[in-house]
Order: sequence, then structure tokens, then C-alpha cells
Amino acid sequence: MQHDLNTDEPSAPPQTPSRSVRRIKSDALYLQKEARKIVKKHAERLPGPIVSELQASIAAIDNARRQAAFAAMDAEAERLDSLLQDHAAFARKSALREIVENLSIALLLALSIRACVYEPFRIPSGSMIPTLQIGDHIFVNKFVYGVQVPTTNTIVGEDLVSPIKRGDVVVFRYPLDPSEGDYIKRVIGLSGDHVRVQGREIWIKPKGSDTFNPVPQRPGEGACLDEDGETEVSACDRLYETLGDHEYVVRYMNFGGFGSTPIAPKPKTYQVPDGHLFVMGDNRDQSKDSRLWSYPTEAVAAERVIGLKDLRDIAADDAVFATSRVDAERDTSVDEVTYHGRTREPGFDLRLDVWRASPLGSGAILEAHRGLISGAQEVTVGELVRAGTNLVGPERAATLETGAEVDRLLVGSDAVSWYAAFYLQPADTVFKLTCGRRSCQTSAQLAERIAYTVREFNQDHDQSAKELVSLDRRATYQADWIERDSVESRYHVSELRSPTYTGADDGSDIVRLSTWRGRGLGQGKELLRDAALLAAGRSRATAESLPDLGDDAWISEGEGAVTVVQALSDSSIVTVLECGRQRCATRTDALKIAAAVKTRAADAARDRRRMSEMLRPADAPSWTPGAVSIPPKMPWDSATYRASARGTEHVVRIRVERAPEIGIKARLAELQATLSGAAREDSLGVEAWRDATGQRIVFATPVTDTVVDLDCGPGVCPSVEVTRALAQRAFDKVQDITNFVDPSARRPRPFVPRGNVKGRADVVWWPTHRFWVPVD
Repeated sequence: MQHDLNTDEPSAPPQTPSRSVRRIKSDALYLQKEARKIVKKHAERLPGPIVSELQASIAAIDNARRQAAFAAMDAEAERLDSLLQDHAAFARKSALREIVENLSIALLLALSIRACVYEPFRIPSGSMIPTLQIGDHIFVNKFVYGVQVPTTNTIVGEDLVSPIKRGDVVVFRYPLDPSEGDYIKRVIGLSGDHVRVQGREIWIKPKGSDTFNPVPQRPGEGACLDEDGETEVSACDRLYETLGDHEYVVRYMNFGGFGSTPIAPKPKTYQVPDGHLFVMGDNRDQSKDSRLWSYPTEAVAAERVIGLKDLRDIAADDAVFATSRVDAERDTSVDEVTYHGRTREPGFDLRLDVWRASPLGSGAILEAHRGLISGAQEVTVGELVRAGTNLVGPERAATLETGAEVDRLLVGSDAVSWYAAFYLQPADTVFKLTCGRRSCQTSAQLAERIAYTVREFNQDHDQSAKELVSLDRRATYQADWIERDSVESRYHVSELRSPTYTGADDGSDIVRLSTWRGRGLGQGKELLRDAALLAAGRSRATAESLPDLGDDAWISEGEGAVTVVQALSDSSIVTVLECGRQRCATRTDALKIAAAVKTRAADAARDRRRMSEMLRPADAPSWTPGAVSIPPKMPWDSATYRASARGTEHVVRIRVERAPEIGIKARLAELQATLSGAAREDSLGVEAWRDATGQRIVFATPVTDTVVDLDCGPGVCPSVEVTRALAQRAFDKVQDITNFVDPSARRPRPFVPRGNVKGRADVVWWPTHRFWVPVD
């Protein structure tokens, strides 16, 4: 039974609602819901008739909704609102409370979306140029890799939608100091990967694989722009890089380093631990990323216990040492340093001499080599390739193809090196390649180096010898280059002409003196001497020696001229005198001029300007000086590379551990157990042990609670006395902790913990010209 709250009869409801149907339904249903909650929760506080009236009004609204009587529904909703306001105001929410609750729900929803699904970021730096510019706004998908519990590193449902992939652009908390803020970089290596970086090149060995694969790169289009995206940046290269499903543009600054010299930077390999990532910025030379991250710490520094100076002072030879460390992710109370010694290794030596259109004739130069190369035989490049077994595939085919361009080839060898003299007729050029037997282990490898020189030379005939040599990466080289410049100080030609000079083909009406000086002698006076004799139609076997002129003087008499060749032993000079028969009718005439030339050689050796005085007008009275064309560059240049190589016998390892958890006595006992033929070593005055070879000594120092393990290769420590001397230096230094603990050391920490990753950068949404552009 319905109870009226008013004494007057209610007026009939209007037939046409004054408000929209949607608004009527929304308000009525809201009042219904509120009334039901009040009746359920506060029925005992309301009079019985009021409760019945409220229930009846709730039912009336339901009936009007089923009959689509929206005007009646609106009227009933107004009556229900009056009932609630008059009799249950104490249970209703205030307007302020309603607003606060609605705002709180909206804020909670926004924060939940931001924390778990999408979050906006603004790019603060240029480390991801050109992919992302400074000031770009991005949306980061925080759901794609799983939901991260706010303010923690805990991931719920990791890889729920998609795992982190190589090439993804991710936002993460800075791994060295999470309070510093968020970073954005590109993922290069995943957990378990090995990443190798060398200059601009990147190789990846995925987890479980045995092979490093290069990250594909190709030249990019367009110019590099500055951080404002307006001004073109010089000395900058853009490259397209492909990694996984992503192709993107990276840029490198061209500082004249890698690519401008024949020596590439040293590669660095990173092993990504489980649960970590290796990241890099696309602006490769201007990005602080995994390649550069390190943290300060107080750490043991093993190189302060045994350093390079100690090795130079005590080592048995003059090896040059390079330093390497164990994995940087380690306890800073332990440090291990290995010194890899490089020693002189002639087996890796390389030398290339190039004669371009020699004044003596290329044929004479080549034949002179025949007499100086041990066991010289004339062969072809193809024969060298077929005689070796270690050149296959494309390298073999390329070597055979290029080798076919060599017109003549002389090859010989000795216990140290291979020697190859070869001739390219179209360029009128002779090459002499010397390749140590460790670089050219077989004739096929010699052929491969010959082909490399020919290919490089054919690209530009004016390249110097140093640009035509393929170096062996297993060795370190000290270079000695003799360039083609300064021709005036190394080569000179003087000529006197007969009063009846006609330029006779047999040279009968000239006196010409050619002088080679100092570093212009090619591969030595012997080669130049032999080539000059061969150019005159003789050899040492058929020419006549001139002991009156010296130990290395020779004469060749021809129809039109007499040729005297002198390799002056008391000076770095070789002279070739060609005296025409009009002046030197007899050999005596030629010998007289040659003797005068010899007396002037000492002055010319000291002062290059005196070379022009080696032949004087008085040597041929009434004859006039003739103009002789001298090439603008020396016809000969050379590149010599003397090698040092790392040997297994020249390795010194020093490991220092301070305050081991198990104690120094227990640690020393563990090390003793690893020694072969362990024997007590009493020279240090503390408990120490050495192995049977006498090259490894371990000891403990109670003063600083330190254990030292020294292992010295036989090339550095050939006797136990040398090892003891190094161990004594180490012992003396570890007595004082300040000698070997670095209070301001830095240790690499190149990897991003998986829990630091906040999400994947999906789209750029500002400024408007980049609106909703996907991040590559």
C-alpha cells in the first residue's frame, strides 16, 4: 500500500517530458540506485511508511521504464528525490563529496593508465638523433613488456604481450643512479648475447650461438643536422642500420679516425648477463650509453703491485706489453691484470718497393732482382695459388683474376721471408714485395697479397707504397716510409753535350752522370748497381770490375759510349757515368772522369746541393751543359713494416685479493692446491709457494690481509730468480694499502637491469609535424 507524504492529491504527470530521454533515464536510475542503498543500509532509522513509500517509488520507476513512459518516470524520479531529501538527507552524499569522489576516481584511473599502460615523455637530449629530436614528446607503452609495479623493479606478467627485442627503443631508469631520471636508448644486445663493437661496426653473437653476425649497415641519405634540426653538421655520416624487425638511421661523427688510417680501432666485446640489456643511442658518437657507463669505487688496482716499469726493469727481454683485465663486473676487493708482451717478430715483417718508369728501365730493375732474390724462379700468380691449399672460395677466385694482370713474376724465399718481384707492363711499374713467413705461410697467401697490391694500385697509380700493403692484424707494426717527394735531394742528372750534338741514339755525343743519394737508393746500392749494369747491356758476370776506383766499381764499353758504375762504399751514393765516344775515345778517358766524380762524392753526401757539381764543365772542355728533364717525384718509393707480435711465452698475470671472506690462510691453501709440484718459497719472509717451473709464486701478506698470485711466462721470467725479483717487488708494495688500493677508481657497468625498463617508445606525438609518427 502506497503512503502519500503530502495531504493534497498529486497533480497528474505531464504526458510529454521536458528533458531528453537519455537524461531522464540516467537521473532516474541514479536515484533508484541511491534509494536502494539507503533502504538497505538505513531501514531501521526510517519510519516504516517511509520505507514502503521509497520501495514503491523505486518499483514505479522500473514499471515506467518497461513501458517507456518517460514523462511518468521523470515525475516519479522527482518525487523519489523529494522523499530522500525530506526523510533520508542524513544518508545522502553532499555535492562537494560527490565532486571529490568523482575526481578521485578519474585521477586514480589516469594514474593507473599512466603506470601500467601508456606514459608520456619528453626527449631532453640529442643522444637518439636522428630518430628522436630534442623536445619530441613520445608515448611509452608500459604494458607491452608486462606490468611494472609502481616505484619498484618488479615486473608482473613479463613478456605478457611481447618480449623485448633487439632494435626496440626503450625507456629505463638510469642503471648507475636511478634517482637521476629516465634514459631512452635502443636495445642492441639481449640477455646472454655477446656484443662486439669496433669503431662503427657492431657484431652480435646471440645466446646459444657460436657465430658473431654483423649488424647490417648501408649508407644513409640526407645531411646531418644540429640539435635544433636546422643547421647542417659537417664531418658527419648517416647510416641505415637493420636490427631485428627495425631499420633506422644512426649517425657517426667523422673525426678523421677509423676509416682514415689503415689501422682499425681495437674491438671491445661485452657479454650481456642474464636479466640485463646492452643499449646504445642512435647518435653514436654523442651518446652516453652502455659503451661509456662506469661507476666510482674504492678498488684494488693490481697494476700498482706489478706495473709496466717493473716489467721493463726486471724482464729478460725488451718486450712491449699491453694490458688487459678480467670481467669488469666483479668484486672490487679483487683485481687481476694480464700483461701481454709483444716482441720483435721478423716472420710478420712486410715491405713493398715500387719503381715507376725507372730511368734505368723496368726490365733492368726486374732482372736485377733476379740476381738478388734467393732461389728466384719465374712463375705465375696462378701457379702460386695452386701450390697452396689454404686459399679457397671468393678470395681464391679474386686472386686468380687479379693475378692474371701481372706480366712477369719472380719468386724466391729463405727461412724468414718470401720475396716476389713483379711487373705491370701497362703502368711500366716494378714491385718488390717482401712478406715474412708467418704472414705468408704458403705461396697462396703470398699470391693473395700480390693481388691486393695490384688491385689497390690499379685504383690510383699515384698511390704511395704504404697505401698498397695489406697488414697482418695479428701483429703490431713500426712503419718506415720513404716517400716520392724531395727528388732534388735524392736524385740528380747532369749532362754535357758535344759542340756537334745531334742527340745520337748511341749516346756518342753526350756525357751524362746520374746520381742516386741517401734514401733514394731503392733496396740498396747493390740493386741499383746491378740495374745500371743491365741497362748498359752487361751484368756483374760480364762487366769488368775496376779495383783502382774501389771495391764496387764496374765498366761496360759499348759502341757509342763507355759506362762506369760506382757504388761508393764510403758514402751513400751510386753514380752512373755514360761517356760518349766523342769525349771518351778510350776507357782511360772515362776512368779519368769517373775518378774525378768519386772525389766529389763526399761533399755531395754531406750536402745535397753539391750533387749538381758531381759533373763539371772541366770534365769535357768546350762541351756545353744540356737541359735534362728530372721527374717531379722520385721514380721509387718504399714502405717497410717491422712487426712485433704477441707470444704465449711473454705473458705476465698478477691477481691481488684483499680481505677474502674465507681468510688469507684458507685462500692461500686453495691457490697452493692449484700449483703443479708446489714447493715452499722462503725468499719473501712470509708463507709463500711456487710451482715446479719457478714461474708462478703465491703468497699472503697479513699486514694488509692480502693474497697475491703472480704467474710469469718463460719469455719474461726464464728462471726462478727473475720470478722472485718480481715477487719481491709485489711483496714490498702490498705492505702499504695505499700503494695498491685506488680510492677514486672507476669500473664499467655497461648493462641495463631488466627491472629498470619502464616500457617501449611507440609513437612521437609532438611537435605537430611529427604527430603520431611511429618510433622506428
